[in-house]
Amino acid sequence: GWTLQVELLEEAFQSTTPAFDRFLQDLVQRSVRIAIDDFGTGYSSLARLISLPIQAVKIDRAFVLRLEDSGDSPRKLLRTMITMLNDLGLSITAEGVETNAQLTWLLDNSVEKAQGFLFHQPLPISEAIALLQGLNYRPSAIPVDPRRLQAVRRRRRRSSWLLSFLDRRQSQD
Repeated sequence: GWTLQVELLEEAFQSTTPAFDRFLQDLVQRSVRIAIDDFGTGYSSLARLISLPIQAVKIDRAFVLRLEDSGDSPRKLLRTMITMLNDLGLSITAEGVETNAQLTWLLDNSVEKAQGFLFHQPLPISEAIALLQGLNYRPSAIPVDPRRLQAVRRRRRRSSWLLSFLDRRQSQD
């Protein structure tokens, strides 16, 4: 259920060396997702979106913040970016979402992933784990009580001893 995603700033994709392209291909072969971070603010070529193994794009917060501008130009530009990225089959995350109005606009325009202060402020990993545990969200990567972990290990050892005993016994029969 877990996926590792490497997020590279848009400027990193300016490199056109075969070594960089092989590096990205090697990551993808190891089931690592490649994402462009802060999309739209750098100088990379749009052609790189289709020539490299990119699966995800994180739209820079500067575009999200401009949704509340009075003119329609920022919304048109962002809508065009979203349409293009969706047409390319890329996963989109909007960065810097701070208001319900921004979130509503993004959802209405086919952006299903977002991050920002609207959801929570950045936290140290220990506080994030405590928060998730308080919500009864406990993926396998979050540590459990050490005593409970020891009990699970003891049960596994007993199971393996029992299996090896049964295997020997069946081979004797």
